[in-house]
Amino acid sequence: MSGTETLWQELICRLEGVQAAQVVFAENGMPCEIHVLAGPEKSSKSLVRDIQSALTAQFGVQVDHRIISVAQLSGGISVLPIRGWRSRARAGVCLLR
Repeated sequence: MSGTETLWQELICRLEGVQAAQVVFAENGMPCEIHVLAGPEKSSKSLVRDIQSALTAQFGVQVDHRIISVAQLSGGISVLPIRGWRSRARAGVCLLR
């Protein structure tokens, strides 16, 4: 995993409602897929806008909403460790391995 992927995933995981994120970059260095696991607190449309705004503000990159996919979990379901994903922890963001 590159440093850029890690930075993007950490930023996305800090957004309200996001529990885990994975960012995939194309060979040209541009993001081609952003996958997010989120709770039911916010609508998926609102989450996508938050992700776009955060990435633009932090990294100066405008991301097409069509590359962002959001899966929303019901309350009480915890995220299982998945290699290569970033997940929100109570004390911040940690890499699950």
